[in-house]
Amino acid sequence: PITITLTPPATPGTDGRFRGTFVVPTLPRDEYSLDGGQVDGTAPDLLPEQVAEATLLIMPSITVEPDEGLVGGWSDSLWLGNDMIGPLGLMQMTTGGAVVSVVPGVAATGVAYDGANLWVGNDVGMLQERNKAGDPVGTPVTTEPAHNGGPYEDMTWKDGKLWRVEHGNVLYEFDPTTGATLSFVHLDTVPGFPAGGHPVLGPLGALGLDWDGSVFRISFCPRGCSRLDLGLVGTYDPAANTFTEQFVVEGFPTFGLDHDAVGDLWVGGVAGDVRRMSSTGTVLALLNSGDGRISDGLELAPA
Repeated sequence: PITITLTPPATPGTDGRFRGTFVVPTLPRDEYSLDGGQVDGTAPDLLPEQVAEATLLIMPSITVEPDEGLVGGWSDSLWLGNDMIGPLGLMQMTTGGAVVSVVPGVAATGVAYDGANLWVGNDVGMLQERNKAGDPVGTPVTTEPAHNGGPYEDMTWKDGKLWRVEHGNVLYEFDPTTGATLSFVHLDTVPGFPAGGHPVLGPLGALGLDWDGSVFRISFCPRGCSRLDLGLVGTYDPAANTFTEQFVVEGFPTFGLDHDAVGDLWVGGVAGDVRRMSSTGTVLALLNSGDGRISDGLELAPA
């Protein structure tokens, strides 16, 4: 949680509320709510280290309880994989595009966050828990070989378990403590999935994975990533066992994937690119890691 405190302390008005200015990290107004208070009028987007001069009606100290995907509420970072190019390392980058740190020698195609630590996976199924400094926690585990030839790609956390896709369009549920497979779904058999080939991309290969609380979002390229100028994002509803295409993009691919609290998507690309996109595929922002990486594996998590 983030505690927002008025500076300087103010005297409450006749309504018992306080008026003043406050300082927060990057926290766009449309991405947070005030618990125990309200904003009177229009508050501007708040930039890092900026003192916001706005007319506020809030208590002197309030707490914002963001969800895991909230941009800014946790001083969130993007954690970027590297398509198994280990020398590029696991990168931590702000949602504004500034590089925070790089954990060297970590080859990754999947990154997930369990609410406390990161989980990093490679293309053949090794899973390693790491703290937010990038240091290993415990002993790595290895999952079974991918059913459709792999490689293993991005992953996400759901109900205390790691879920992961392989490029051969299989979605797995793993026990993170043992690496045991708890369940799996061959997406090619799911109603709505273009098993015979997509009309634009042709045969699909899964890359990115995200759980938003009700559905999995999965990103794809043409199988084998034979073209890097096309991408697709769709949803898999495990309760209904249905797949729905969300959008297709042209001009760039869709690799690692995560969402934020307002429903926007953060999508990895090639040549260092990371895009923030709307739920309909509109590009809202373009960031770049500066090192040319393929962001194969992407997670939005607290810094």
